[in-house]
Amino acid sequence: MNQKEFSQISDFTLNHLQNVFGNASHPKEVRRLAEEIYQQLMNWYQLEQEDCYLLEIAALLHDTGAIFGEKQHHKNSFEYIMNLNFPCPKEEKLIIANIARYHRKALPSNKHHNFKILSPNQKYLIIKLSAILRLADALDRSHAQNIEHLDLRLEDSAIYFEIHPKNCLGTMLCSSFQIEKYGFEKKKDLFEQVFKKNTVLTIKFNN
Repeated sequence: MNQKEFSQISDFTLNHLQNVFGNASHPKEVRRLAEEIYQQLMNWYQLEQEDCYLLEIAALLHDTGAIFGEKQHHKNSFEYIMNLNFPCPKEEKLIIANIARYHRKALPSNKHHNFKILSPNQKYLIIKLSAILRLADALDRSHAQNIEHLDLRLEDSAIYFEIHPKNCLGTMLCSSFQIEKYGFEKKKDLFEQVFKKNTVLTIKFNN
C-alpha cells in the first residue's frame, strides 16, 4: 500500500465510521497512538512505512464488530472488514482484518483458519502489527482520549512507554489512567514477545 492508496482508503474509512457509527473518537485515538508507537519503533527495528498504513487502517476499524454486540466483537470485526466494500486489494484487506481481529483476547494462532492460510511473512507482519495495536487500544481503554503525546525510550532490557496526560494534574489516582495501566499490563505480552524487551508504562504528570 503506497501513500496515495493509503490516503484514499483512510478517507473512505473515516467517512464510513462517521456515517455508520457516528462517534469515531476512540478508533481515531487508537490510530494516532498506534502510529506514534510505530514511528518511534521504526529506527530501532528497521520497520517499513508502508506497513504502518496497514496498522492505521486496522486501528480505525478494530471495533467495527461491536455493531453486532460487545461479545466476541474482535472476531466480528474480522468479518465486518472482509465484507466492507472499500478500495483495498483483497490480500491487504485480509491482513488488515487479521490485525483488527487480534486487538484483544487470543493471540494469533495457526488454530485460526484465517491466520493459518497466510504466508510466514504475512503471519509475522500481523503478529507485529497486532502487538502494537493491542497496546494502542489499551492506552485508550477508558475511551477518554486523555493522552497528549507518547514517548518511547529504548534501554538494554526494556522499552519504556511514557505517556503525557492532557488533563491529569500530579496524581496517580487519576481514574482513567488506572484503567489504561490495567489494560496495558494485560495486553503487553505479545509486544514483549515480538520486540524481545520488557515493556514498562510510566506517566509524566504536569507539575
